[in-house]
Amino acid sequence: MAAFRQLMIGLKEVKTKFAIAAESDVMYPPEYFSFVPPQDNLPYRYRNVWLFYGWSGTEKGNYFFKKRCTEGGQIVGRDYWIDRLAYGIRKCNGKVIFPRIGDTYGWGENGNPLISIKTMKGQRLRSKVDNPIVGMESLPMWGTVDKFRKDIWGECKGYGL
Repeated sequence: MAAFRQLMIGLKEVKTKFAIAAESDVMYPPEYFSFVPPQDNLPYRYRNVWLFYGWSGTEKGNYFFKKRCTEGGQIVGRDYWIDRLAYGIRKCNGKVIFPRIGDTYGWGENGNPLISIKTMKGQRLRSKVDNPIVGMESLPMWGTVDKFRKDIWGECKGYGL
């Protein structure tokens, strides 16, 4: 609940028409920040999202896995987001449930991948992926899993982050 209230404080301080999510454990392609939504009353979510299990202590650490979207990859009209967030905070009764903000429209399907990094130190250890069996060893712009891991952590393998 505190995170939603912090988000609300930030949204109220922003003077732009739109607000865009940017999280510390997500790697964003340049085009993520250049999209301007056609409407300010709909949430837009980046659609080329992949998960990387950076801890690499299991077989999953050797692949990128496709995910439909992530709340760390969205842009929403500021006033609309404030309205929907206020509604969610009122209706959650203290439960940490992100208020769903209606129909979402996507962008970036043909853009470079956005990568959400799972380090085992976040709120959720697992995330739903499109197909947990099929992973990719390499992604455009980011390269192979090994290169990506090295770019992020240097010689550290990602264990025990």
